[in-house]
Amino acid sequence: MLLLAGCGEAEGLPLPTPTTQVEKELASSDITESLPLETSLPEERPVPEEPEAMKTGDKAGAIAAAEFFVEVIEYSLGTNSRAFLSEYSYERCTNCNHMLDLIDQRIGTNFSSIITDYKIVSVGEPEFVGKGVIIWRVPIDLKIEEMLTGEEESRVTEVTLNVFVSFEADVWELTEVEPDLEGRGK
Repeated sequence: MLLLAGCGEAEGLPLPTPTTQVEKELASSDITESLPLETSLPEERPVPEEPEAMKTGDKAGAIAAAEFFVEVIEYSLGTNSRAFLSEYSYERCTNCNHMLDLIDQRIGTNFSSIITDYKIVSVGEPEFVGKGVIIWRVPIDLKIEEMLTGEEESRVTEVTLNVFVSFEADVWELTEVEPDLEGRGK
C-alpha cells in the first residue's frame, strides 16, 4: 500500500487519507450486505375469493360466478394445482376434466407456468338454459397469455368461451366450459 501511495503522490494525484479509505470500504461493504438477493421464482398467486354477488342464483350471480370460475381456471393452470378447480367444477364437466388432466401432465413432465394471465375483455348477455335446474350460459371474451417452462416466448390467444354455471343449494358450480364456435355470445 505504501508503495502505491508513494507512486500516486509522485504523479501529482491526491492520496486519500487512511480514514477516508476505511470509511469508503465500510460503506461499500455495508451496502453489499444489505441488498436483498434477487430470485427468479414467480410470486405466489393469491387464491381467488368468491365475490359477494355469487350469493344469489340470479343473472348477476351467474355473471359473478362465471367471472370467478375464469379466475379459478387461471389459478389452477398457473399453479399446477388441481384442488381448487376440482372443488368448483361439476364432476362431468368435460373441459374441466380435460384441464385437470392437463395439470396432471404438466406435473408429470415437470412443466410449470411462467406466465398465466387471463384478462376478461367483455362479458356477453347471459342466457338462462336450465330445465328444472338453474343453469346459465355466460359468454366471456378472453385474452389469454401463457408461457410454460422451456418456451422461448409467451403465446397470446383471444377466445370467446361459453361458461355454463349452475346454482343449487345456494352454491354455484362450474358446469361446463366450451369455446363459442357459433358466435352465440356476441
